[in-house]
Amino acid sequence: MHLLSVAESYYRDFERRAEELRRQGKRVGVGLSFYIEQNNFGPWESASVRVKSNGKILVIIGAAPPHGQGDATAIAQIVADELGIDIGQIEVSWGGDTELIGEGFGTFGSRTLTLAGNAALLATRKLKDKLKRVGAALMNVNYEGVIYENGYVKDAKTGRSMSIKDIATALTANPGSTWLYEVEPSLEDSAYFGLNDYTYPYGSHVALVEVSEEGLIKVLDYVAIDDIGLVVNPMLAEGQVIGGVIQGFGEVVLEGVKYDDDGNPLTQTFGEYWIPTIMEAFNTKWYYLEEGKSNAPLPAKGIAEGGPLIGVLPALTRAIERAVNRRIAKIPIDPSLLIK
Repeated sequence: MHLLSVAESYYRDFERRAEELRRQGKRVGVGLSFYIEQNNFGPWESASVRVKSNGKILVIIGAAPPHGQGDATAIAQIVADELGIDIGQIEVSWGGDTELIGEGFGTFGSRTLTLAGNAALLATRKLKDKLKRVGAALMNVNYEGVIYENGYVKDAKTGRSMSIKDIATALTANPGSTWLYEVEPSLEDSAYFGLNDYTYPYGSHVALVEVSEEGLIKVLDYVAIDDIGLVVNPMLAEGQVIGGVIQGFGEVVLEGVKYDDDGNPLTQTFGEYWIPTIMEAFNTKWYYLEEGKSNAPLPAKGIAEGGPLIGVLPALTRAIERAVNRRIAKIPIDPSLLIK
């Protein structure tokens, strides 16, 4: 289904509900926004994928450590899916540990999954080839006759197979002996990935808002619709969207820095600078599409700043404007504009 048709369907439903509430004498409004964001700020990121001696996979990416986005889970999922193994077998480390890796740029601009995720994917594909080469040598079969499948290197002719752990164990067995195989005893590979264009996630947000006579704002319903390319982990993406929508509510309604006439800040603590809490949270639905994919091997486009912080501000502000029938030109909204 096209994004515009999904947004229109929710908008019409919210407007119908708003009309019913207006007939009851309530001040309600519906706001709709469309957004497009530019991200994937490069130039590139790196990743190294290594089989440890116990058979587990260590992934080291150049991007800086995450701060709540769940990137470690997403990167691990990319590698686990490519290798066909359980995600619990994957460990992820970050460019913040410069003893492990120094080639990277950081986490900003909704770029980690697009760049570091693709680097990890490409490094994993190289690793699969090494597993096939080493596995074939250990089984004394032709490389051309083996396949990799779900964590195993299999010889199509004989039916013999070795797991990733079997191969890793064989490489570390018999210390002091000689290496009898004409293949490099390595189960590690790296990749660097840069995309020759930015990515452009886009979406629409629809809000249904009630404003009391005292000027209190209540979000009755909210839906965010995003096309961010391939969604690697819908649960992680939904968490970012919902958290971002609540953060956007704070920007529109609560979070204002104030000064007195002498320029002294009056909002020095969270007692004066209000941020949303669980008491201000509201129901948010997330609907995603995967029509506008990027040209990367992993065609994701990013979600962190897009819908949550770009789409939410005009949607909420417009809904409040329509509820109080008054033009609003500044956020956070002055409460005096909302009192009936």
